[in-house]
Amino acid sequence: MTSKDAQYVIMVRLSKPPFIEDLVKAALEEGDLDVSKLQSLPYARLELARALAARSPRELDDSLRSIFEAEISEVESHLPQHYVDVADVLAELSGLEGYPALIKAGASTPYTECKQGEFSCVIRAFLRRLVEAMKGAGENPEPPLLIVGLVTYSMYARHIEGLKKLGLGPGVSKEELYSETLSLAGGAGAVYFTSGKSRLDGLLHVWARDPVKYIAEEARVVYEASQTGLYFAGGLLNILTHFFVTRFYEGRLLRIIASRRLVYGC
Repeated sequence: MTSKDAQYVIMVRLSKPPFIEDLVKAALEEGDLDVSKLQSLPYARLELARALAARSPRELDDSLRSIFEAEISEVESHLPQHYVDVADVLAELSGLEGYPALIKAGASTPYTECKQGEFSCVIRAFLRRLVEAMKGAGENPEPPLLIVGLVTYSMYARHIEGLKKLGLGPGVSKEELYSETLSLAGGAGAVYFTSGKSRLDGLLHVWARDPVKYIAEEARVVYEASQTGLYFAGGLLNILTHFFVTRFYEGRLLRIIASRRLVYGC
């Protein structure tokens, strides 16, 4: 299968509702998305019904994980091998925040160099591995790397806010990590990263008092940057990265919406 064919397969997957914009709205307005609403959407991803019908948080998490893994497997079956390597690294994005705890618990992870489990080390190692995988694809890695860097920047900013609550300070500032990400990528795509960072910094005060609103607004900011910088630009590496960024935030928003129903029975 050619790169053009693979792009088409991913774009078809991205064209199926529910869409990020609708999920952001539902999360912010305390709206609902149940199985009947999903089934009423033309060409909807009906496999999500399993997650929306979950009866416990554990079942919800397991369903979303299973659905995501199955979709990745389908997408990877259409990719040239160099892009499979990229997809394998991008797939780690959804669980990246959990790696520090796994490392500290002595679990086996791809981040053996991060012996103390520092989140800054995990992010640095993840981005370095992503750079190497993207270079193998033979396309310009800078714009997609910076969009992924925007996701990890927000992860780290929230991590620092959590440390502050505990009276702790980070070993690496978010500005230092931001500068390192820029230097890894170079100049292309920096406008999306810089403007997205500025918007996220302006929202960070919301995190402590309303985490749901912050996650929804973060999803909006990063998705808009990814859509403009990657999806509209085209190219398999860009489209593939946009797919993973989109699914990352869809998973978070669906978890918020479905969890609300589990807690409040609505």
